[in-house]
Amino acid sequence: MAGPSHAVHPTTAALLVAAARLAEGLLRAQAAVREARHLARLGDAPGAVLSADGHVLAADPPDWLPPRVGLPTAGDRVVLPDGAEAVRTPLDDGWLLRPA
Repeated sequence: MAGPSHAVHPTTAALLVAAARLAEGLLRAQAAVREARHLARLGDAPGAVLSADGHVLAADPPDWLPPRVGLPTAGDRVVLPDGAEAVRTPLDDGWLLRPA
């Protein structure tokens, strides 16, 4: 929004903030549905959806991983902080991680 302040209605700022929050909420909801769909592919097995840089976006069980997992630059095997191995599968915008 641009222009002289005397030409802007007093409620315009509140309207812009509300529109931004609505858009953010919609994006969060869409991401949650996408992450749940990826986790559902695993069935009853534990797994996680990671961002491209290793941040845990969703995990089942929730406390299975730390907030961020160090990802190797090559290969599909990931060594977790507890020494266990996991296998990563590429997604459009991140990784699906499951125990080896």
